[in-house]
Amino acid sequence: MKRLLAVFVFFPLPALLGQAPNPPASSNPPASPTGGGFLVRGLKLFEPDDPAPIGAKQRFRNYVNSAVGPLAIVGGAAVAGVQQADNYPHEWGQGSEGYFKRWGSVMAYNVVRQTITYGLSEALHEDNRYFASNRKGWRRVEYSLLSPATARHRNGRRYVSVSSLAGMAGASGLALYWSPRSWQGWDHAGRTFALTYAGQAAINTFREFVPDLIHALRK
Repeated sequence: MKRLLAVFVFFPLPALLGQAPNPPASSNPPASPTGGGFLVRGLKLFEPDDPAPIGAKQRFRNYVNSAVGPLAIVGGAAVAGVQQADNYPHEWGQGSEGYFKRWGSVMAYNVVRQTITYGLSEALHEDNRYFASNRKGWRRVEYSLLSPATARHRNGRRYVSVSSLAGMAGASGLALYWSPRSWQGWDHAGRTFALTYAGQAAINTFREFVPDLIHALRK
């Protein structure tokens, strides 16, 4: 179970933690400004992004923060700790050397993924931020589960995100170059891609319902 957890959070968590908090989407129902305390403040970090367009400088800042920002580093350190506890992969052993290999691998994967995604999103005008679905019922879950593979484009519509999918696929393949023997093979790269997607989809599904949780806590 530890191993599955380590692999599942290995990829999307540092990127998510590296994102600067955004104001809540204007389409969400307003909540009372008081109540909820510490829990509400923590949940607000996971709210969907503000749908207002952002400029090139802000997009670059978001990229740097997601790739190597302080919270991305802390998130990577936490993931490496889970892998260290499970001695995964076993070739890297224990002790400080094993830990820093794992932490470096987490960070390298995240930097490669974010760099590919950012570069292609700029070229293709894809906005991969997560916005509230403004849907009801199970359509909200459907939207969030598809979100890692979709992006808002210049025409305002959401459809396939080449940059997001290429970021996950490219990082999964390039990680083979520094991975140990037990992580080699394109079958492992495929599992990495699938787990990255699943982890991001799970996080986005949680983010979709965060405004509802905050609203309930503040009532």
